[in-house]
Amino acid sequence: MTTGFLIPDDASRARLMAAPSSVVLIGGFDGSANFGDLLQARVGIERTLAANRFAVVALVVEEAFVNHALVALGAPADLVILQYTDSPARAALTQLPDLTLTYLYGGGYLNEAWSKRRLQHFDTVASLVSAHGNGGTPRVAATGLQVSPHDRLWEWKEWLAAADPLRVRDEASAIALSDAGVPRAQIQTSADDAIA
Repeated sequence: MTTGFLIPDDASRARLMAAPSSVVLIGGFDGSANFGDLLQARVGIERTLAANRFAVVALVVEEAFVNHALVALGAPADLVILQYTDSPARAALTQLPDLTLTYLYGGGYLNEAWSKRRLQHFDTVASLVSAHGNGGTPRVAATGLQVSPHDRLWEWKEWLAAADPLRVRDEASAIALSDAGVPRAQIQTSADDAIA
């Protein structure tokens, strides 16, 4: 498992450290300029904020793209931006609330090109939840995923098999996950997350 570091601003850190629960969104949008990924992130954020079930809603973006992400998202004040970096930083989080849902919202990132990086994002969140004191495991939800068969897909198997719900956006994605060992009965086909 290769993990990196998540850096919030000071106010966000204080909110996260005091929070009883959080949801962390990881998906196609990493802060770079891709309209489809941005739209999926916005829908995921709106969906999560509207649920009103978590003390903190956070979104992972690449540190290099954080300024673009803030402008492109028009980020609401109640959204925490977590900057992902590979470089150790004193400002990095050391834990996340034990009651953390990791929400893998839509995008075509489960492919040969992007799967490894998103898994680094995910593993970092998972390790920060486990660091909370009682060795907790993050709960996982996934919607709108597009999955392509590739050599690293098996690394997602355990997490996706535990996801509730686990929704993909086409039958080819369902087949790819099933072929990778995720039980077919757990996989639902639904709309792309760009559709609210």
